[in-house]
Amino acid sequence: GALRDLGRVPSTDGAFRLNISSVPFGTFGFNTFGINGQVPGPSIRVQAGQTVKVELTNGLSATDGIPCSDALSFCDCMYTNVHLHGMHLSSKGVFDGHAFEGDDITVRLSSGQSTMYQHVIPESHMPGTHWYHPHHHHATALQAGGGAAGFFIVEDPAGYLPEAYMQMPEQLWFISTHNLAALQQMADQAKTSTLRNAATIAEANGLPTNPLLVNGILGPTVDLPSNTWHRVRIVYASIEQSLQLTAQSSGGACAMGLLAKDGIYLQEIPRDISVIYLYPGARVDVAMSCSCTSYPCNIVVKSAPTGGGGGGG
Repeated sequence: GALRDLGRVPSTDGAFRLNISSVPFGTFGFNTFGINGQVPGPSIRVQAGQTVKVELTNGLSATDGIPCSDALSFCDCMYTNVHLHGMHLSSKGVFDGHAFEGDDITVRLSSGQSTMYQHVIPESHMPGTHWYHPHHHHATALQAGGGAAGFFIVEDPAGYLPEAYMQMPEQLWFISTHNLAALQQMADQAKTSTLRNAATIAEANGLPTNPLLVNGILGPTVDLPSNTWHRVRIVYASIEQSLQLTAQSSGGACAMGLLAKDGIYLQEIPRDISVIYLYPGARVDVAMSCSCTSYPCNIVVKSAPTGGGGGGG
């Protein structure tokens, strides 16, 4: 299918509102963890210097899982919180006497509860591509690895980049790989029905048990005008796998220029590249322009798995 527009989280009453719940994992036939009813969640876009409020509601079942004990690695998946991955923010919150939560991964939100986070983004914060996801210990792999995540973008101020880059049409690619066998084992230990039979059901339905999704879609397509530079913002979410992306075609080619890695601009842009390297939690901003030897043509962005490893934050 066509690449899906993830939409944006509207700011109502000055707050971005997120709800984590059990939602369908595409058309695979089982449920996963999602945000605002979708996988991945809608995007949040802010400015440096802005005071950002995020209200999180836990829409998960209080009885769908078991509490943690010393013997368990995966548990507590009925609790949640939200972390702004890559952002430079204070973790101080209610525990420290404030009225709102900060970027504190020890927050534990129970089923049916809502809490408000407030983040003062420094004026000096570099614009860039980041992401939000749950980070409750022992439940992060299931919740974030299952798809409960989304873009968190700090916009470029006017004139921050050369005009050619500021005017590029934008693509958002939230790339995720889901090792359903591993997620099923985690869900089984956590005693949650969400993802508990994921690999079994996928295999029975003739679907991949290690799918790569872009904006929640398996093998999406996007129509791009030729010889037009686009800015592609990429977030890569995975519990274990790294990727190497290349653009391949017998009837066309894509030029790629690296602009930023993990929300940090290169000192000089662009840097010509032929491979986009991704590890869990990585963000990449790349300028891309494709052309055909004869029109139309299909160019496939393919992934080469490189095994486990990768990024915290």
